[in-house]
Amino acid sequence: MTLEDLRRMQETQKEILFDIVDICEKSEIEYFLMYGTLLGAVRHGGTIPWDNDIDIAMTRENYMKFYRTASNMPEWLEKYDINIMGSGELEYLSEMKIGRRGSKIYLPGTENLGIMLQMAVDIFLIEQMKEYGPKMGSLIAKACGILRIAKLNWDEKRLLMLCIDDSGRSGALLYKGGLYVMHVFRWFVGEKRIEKLIYRLTVDKSGKSNRVAVNIEPGKWWRKDMFSRTEEMLYEGRMLKVPGGSHELLEEIYGDYMCYPPEDKRYGKRFDEYITEFNF
Repeated sequence: MTLEDLRRMQETQKEILFDIVDICEKSEIEYFLMYGTLLGAVRHGGTIPWDNDIDIAMTRENYMKFYRTASNMPEWLEKYDINIMGSGELEYLSEMKIGRRGSKIYLPGTENLGIMLQMAVDIFLIEQMKEYGPKMGSLIAKACGILRIAKLNWDEKRLLMLCIDDSGRSGALLYKGGLYVMHVFRWFVGEKRIEKLIYRLTVDKSGKSNRVAVNIEPGKWWRKDMFSRTEEMLYEGRMLKVPGGSHELLEEIYGDYMCYPPEDKRYGKRFDEYITEFNF
């Protein structure tokens, strides 16, 4: 991928984001810019120049409302695919990717794997999390981390194996052996049941918890009040919604987030190898 390809991809993702926001504004659906997209809004007033993805987050109520609304817009669906990752079910562990039809980004050797190749915007769930003590919380986080890997389909595990090979880390065979064992577990239990188990171990449905997490990541939670109000911030010439606790949130995720990373750390080590296609 060249820098020109990256710029065109970023424009494609911005178009997806703005089309999502149009639906949200018309249908009174609340969303937040999240992760690197939020950092880009705060530090750059838009996309981080070397970033290649866009993330937003919604509470479950808004997440479901967006899915129902977008799924019933035939003209919108001519342009975009709504991809529910994992088992494809919405009830438990869920992540939505809005992919631009006719677009692709992939590494050589992965184009035939059964994984999503479209340029997309990720929509993550914001959920209230159960409040465990430190020891139990650490145990639950480790267990859910293993379960998340176990629930991956075989092509996703093959992609993970390629990443292990690229990393050059010692014990690669041991890691790969563990993936085979976890896939046998998935085959017996089923992906949806694993998602349900993670959900039941982590999500507080009572509404009393003061902890929330994005994409149901145990051990990576924030105070509920950081998301209890919205603010607007300029992003690529348009005012978009961000969490009221954005600055505290970014500090917890990135530390000194206003400090730019070294130039040699800004692009991924395989950046030049990515292949992009724009067939639209």
